[in-house]
Amino acid sequence: MKLDDKNLKEILSHSKLKLPFSDFEDRMLQKIQDYELKKNAADKNKFFSYLCFLAGIILGTVINNLISRNLNEIVPSLDLQDKITSAIQLIYVIMIVLFAVKVWELSKMNFRNLFK
Repeated sequence: MKLDDKNLKEILSHSKLKLPFSDFEDRMLQKIQDYELKKNAADKNKFFSYLCFLAGIILGTVINNLISRNLNEIVPSLDLQDKITSAIQLIYVIMIVLFAVKVWELSKMNFRNLFK
């Protein structure tokens, strides 16, 4: 039994790592902790970006409906009303597409590239 203990001690003594710097382990642990903090902050920001995107869509829809309903009182000409309504809706659609692209990119974001 003691022979096995000596062999085991000898084998384990060869497994010791020589660290290049005295504070290497502390620096690595600090980098890991910093990475975890940044990852948590990015997750929180990602949630708020989805929330703001949803709020923007709802608010834009409400504003668009209010403007469309009150356009008769503001602009009396039907031809001009149609052009204004089309322009407002086109701008709104373009904004939704742009925001959707940004949300898509955000959902596909690679956290490794985020913190370099």
